[in-house]
Amino acid sequence: MRHQLKHIYLFDSNDTDFSSNGFGALIDFYDEPVVKEEINGEFSFAGTYKIDGQLAKLIKDGMLLKVYCSDRTWQMFRISRPTRNIPLMTIDIFAYHISYDANRNFIENFFESNGSGSKIMAGLQQAQTFTQPFKFSSDVVTTHQFTANEVNPIDAIIGSNNGIQNLTGVTGGELQRDNYNLRLKTRLGEDRGFRIDLGINLNSIKETIDDSSVINSLYLIGATPEGSYSANPKPITFKYLEIPKLTNETRIIGKRTNSECKTVNDLKKWGQSLFDKDRIHEVKVVHEVDMEDLSQYEEYKHLTALTELVIGDTVHVNGREFIGAISERVVSTEWNPRTANYKKLTLGNDFDLYTLSQNETVQKQVSEMNRITNDYIERIKSATELITGQSGGHVIFRPKDKPSEILIMDTDDVNTAKKVWRWNLGGLGYSNTGVNGSFGTAITQDGAIVANFITAGELSAALIKVGFNKIGDVINIASNALVVYNGSKKLMELTKNGLQFWNASGSELARMGITGIQDIKAVAGYGRDMTGKGVFITNQNGEFIQIGNGNGTAIQFWDKGNIVSGTTHADGFHHVGTFAAGSDAPNLIADSAGVYLSGSVYINGKKM
Repeated sequence: MRHQLKHIYLFDSNDTDFSSNGFGALIDFYDEPVVKEEINGEFSFAGTYKIDGQLAKLIKDGMLLKVYCSDRTWQMFRISRPTRNIPLMTIDIFAYHISYDANRNFIENFFESNGSGSKIMAGLQQAQTFTQPFKFSSDVVTTHQFTANEVNPIDAIIGSNNGIQNLTGVTGGELQRDNYNLRLKTRLGEDRGFRIDLGINLNSIKETIDDSSVINSLYLIGATPEGSYSANPKPITFKYLEIPKLTNETRIIGKRTNSECKTVNDLKKWGQSLFDKDRIHEVKVVHEVDMEDLSQYEEYKHLTALTELVIGDTVHVNGREFIGAISERVVSTEWNPRTANYKKLTLGNDFDLYTLSQNETVQKQVSEMNRITNDYIERIKSATELITGQSGGHVIFRPKDKPSEILIMDTDDVNTAKKVWRWNLGGLGYSNTGVNGSFGTAITQDGAIVANFITAGELSAALIKVGFNKIGDVINIASNALVVYNGSKKLMELTKNGLQFWNASGSELARMGITGIQDIKAVAGYGRDMTGKGVFITNQNGEFIQIGNGNGTAIQFWDKGNIVSGTTHADGFHHVGTFAAGSDAPNLIADSAGVYLSGSVYINGKKM
């Protein structure tokens, strides 16, 4: 059954009442938009909309979107600099959760010496420069010292906090963002007893494991006993606080110190919290689950219930044998708001490990960019030496009285110069055959660039058009397709759905890709969408599909259902066979009732 879409609604930038549907629904998305949310991190919306879609003309910087989110609430997002892609006729929309509006405010100076989460959040709200509709609250009951100086509110709570520890770091809390409500929670989500078995074959699940910091036996050091008059007083210690059933083969001892613990009992209680709360004895694991991909695998059908989870929820995971049973939390989500399904879930028992894995991915990209940049810098140096005159040159303005062009030449005489840059209202060009050209390198006033080669660190273009031979064949590279033309006639197109072919008359000939239906009549499931479950080769206007070796051996699939194959056998003769499922006079038909043959039957060369 098809579920009704949860539409995304557009509001004016100044609206504060979101009980209505604003200007109306945005119904013409190019593909499904995504809401990304991380614990104490990003909360954003991204999507691509058709440029001629409903309300498209109203999509502007600062406008608000009403979006159905993974916690089953409607949240507001503010659009930031939408980009119109004219060749693709789309609008790229990126929006931040409305809670980031609080960062327009400023806290000059705030200090709390020993306050609960509620007291600190109330103090931050009071310390803001101007009034906004946001409400700051908290359920964190432990007391802490906290400072926020010359910083924006959201940065103070989950950001850089001007170089000192932010509020979630100080309190161990997690920020819940519910439109204009900012709540510092002891934790997001809950433990509802959800259990899954990831098994051994982790298809569609990326697993990151770190066992380097595991400690299951603690040597604890506390405060120096009060009233000790020894010259070198020793702190209280306890050895060893351990998890049950340890052996010498499994024991891993680590030292931990807390000078706030004045007694051995305090020290043991604190040490036990490192096992119970911080789970220092468990292997650190992150699982990134591709929910779209998982839905295609029968062995993972039980994981579709993960869609009931929300950010921060606990999942009890039965992992691979050497990991065992562990508890992980939902630390990051990518959610399709219109279909109300997760695109991607990230589970982990250590948020720092998830952050590290993300940083490693970024660092790989940065390293590649550095490699490209270094090569680019060398080319810049070479160009700089030429441009800054290190190779010499002569500059002439002409005509003398009212100059209309500039000449930069290898000699001071226009008649003898060979290497010439010429710049006037028509454009800028370079010639190595004198002032009158030809100009093999040029930028003209109509925006054209003529060059044998172009060096660029990064090239951004809505459409790249490449001519690669003398008969008019052209490749167009756009953001969502690669298209080959001969003149104005389309020959091929490659997209994420597959490869399509056209014939000389302009009719679509065939297509090959992962998109298609079960297309054999009288077979169960005829007409059912099988996209992503196989490779489809569809012959729409051609006569046959052929797979061969180019040397006389091939198999052909004809448009009427006949299958013909031929090859040269050991006897030196070329043999051809036909399977005709749709012929008027088939010589072989096989179905559930039996096998039907017409004509003569030969076995080992003998006619039966």
